[in-house]
Amino acid sequence: MSHSESSDAPPIHGAAAVKDTSKPGWIARTIFGTIGLAAAISLLTMGSTRTTIAGAGLIVVAGFHFVAAFKLRRQAARLQAANTARSL
Repeated sequence: MSHSESSDAPPIHGAAAVKDTSKPGWIARTIFGTIGLAAAISLLTMGSTRTTIAGAGLIVVAGFHFVAAFKLRRQAARLQAANTARSL
């Protein structure tokens, strides 16, 4: 019996619900972006061609994570507004 088949077992009393961690949320994306930006700044201050290229690449990666975090925040805000409108 595989692990996925054993999900028919009753939940353990007092156990917290397991969060799906397959997709990072907006907080994780913001942290990834901040770390990437900090690493890019440190690489750009070194001044060699290789570190400049690596720093520029990290700025792109950080930008990607910031945009993804913004989209997740906007999506969450829309869902919250929709739920609030339904409850009125």
